[in-house]
Amino acid sequence: MWATPLDPQKLRKLLTERGMTVRQLSELTGICTNTLYCYLSGKRGRRPSYKVLEALKTALQLDSVEEVLSQDVTNEAHKEKEYVGKH
Repeated sequence: MWATPLDPQKLRKLLTERGMTVRQLSELTGICTNTLYCYLSGKRGRRPSYKVLEALKTALQLDSVEEVLSQDVTNEAHKEKEYVGKH
């Protein structure tokens, strides 16, 4: 399954803004707390599956999974859309 780099700082900021603990996020998403801590520390390769990203999006009430992705990836996605649209 396709995986995208997660930005640990963005995830941490979203948890703080929502007053949510890692344990609470784990309960809402079904993602193991150890896995979430690895994502937050950058030790898990920062590449969760799309299914995990969708679970985070739902639990954190995000408009898009891009809100937790690395800036480099979102920039590349926009460049690709622009290229496809021009050709």
